[in-house]
Amino acid sequence: MISAGRVRDVLRIDDQPIGDLVGLVEQLGYPVVHAPLPEDIHGLNIRDAREGRTSRVIVVSTQVPWTRQRYTLAHELCHALYDDRDQIIIDRVDVPEVLPELRAESFARHLLLPRRSLTREVQAARMRGANYVHIVASLMLRWGISRQATVKALIDDGLATHSELRTVSTLSVPNIMRQSGLFEEWQNLSSDESLPCPSPILAERALEAYSRGWVSIRIVAELLGVTISEAEQQLQDQGWY
Repeated sequence: MISAGRVRDVLRIDDQPIGDLVGLVEQLGYPVVHAPLPEDIHGLNIRDAREGRTSRVIVVSTQVPWTRQRYTLAHELCHALYDDRDQIIIDRVDVPEVLPELRAESFARHLLLPRRSLTREVQAARMRGANYVHIVASLMLRWGISRQATVKALIDDGLATHSELRTVSTLSVPNIMRQSGLFEEWQNLSSDESLPCPSPILAERALEAYSRGWVSIRIVAELLGVTISEAEQQLQDQGWY
């Protein structure tokens, strides 16, 4: 069984937050694209085995907050690591009660927020007298995980009750951050969450193919998510012309 803990061990992440999750997933060989998707879809996992070997592209919706995008990406990574067989896996807002989805949800939570780290940080915060609004806000920012996932982790791990987290569950996320004195940091991290972003690894491969004359500027523009003229300007700025 491929656990989130094993992935952390192999990549030598220990119990620290994962800053560049896209880089980690692409390091494992799965291109990641951020693009607007329909409101009821958080992510897509596209599997292609036509060339005799399996390849995948993960698409994450930019219609949700950056913390939810990270959770979706971790969820999709689990589908990829287990080589779940559907050609296109559509991860909707409502997670169905089936093994691959439940497994991916658990994997995402423990990859992004390990149980041991959560216990240590919550216990330390409670000893300092911090309330749960501040604890949840701090966890969200430090670990890059959504409010919903943070609250569920606290309850699942026996670190808080539904009653203790009632205020956290009813406040909006901006108000949670304001009450914790973390609103400016939250705003900065949220500033470009809705911007589409191409896969760094696919963009690099497209540029290499372009330099060898294998693909046209149109392909480069499509992978970069810009117009042909914008792609030409970017290439010129980088010394390609």
